[in-house]
Amino acid sequence: MKKSVIIGLICSIVLLQNCGNGRTSNADKRSHTDTLLVQWKNDSLGCSGFRTAEKAKSLYKQYDLKLKTSGEIIKLLGKPNKIIGNGTQLSLAYYFDTKCSEGKVIDSIEHCTASFFYINRAKKDCSLSTSCQ
Repeated sequence: MKKSVIIGLICSIVLLQNCGNGRTSNADKRSHTDTLLVQWKNDSLGCSGFRTAEKAKSLYKQYDLKLKTSGEIIKLLGKPNKIIGNGTQLSLAYYFDTKCSEGKVIDSIEHCTASFFYINRAKKDCSLSTSCQ
């Protein structure tokens, strides 16, 4: 009886020390980025304000998108708003800061894009650029 109480006490102390160490666990980081991905996908036209240049950059870093294929990026971020291909080059464009009416982008009003660009679509070498027009 005494032995099990001591073991229980030691386990409790160890757990309490680990809980309050102020560090963010990988699970916490993944949960944050998973929430960010859900918001990114739900804002598919960029009208709700969830997509931003900062969030695109954060996803690019968190998921190491530089080394992903276009198919892997589409699987992760969802269907792009525009796909532009020219020979070996490829650009996946995702809208943000757009204005919408009845579920459609108003093209006559300035909107922004986060573009994931491949100089050679056969290679895993993606760059990110953001622009507004």
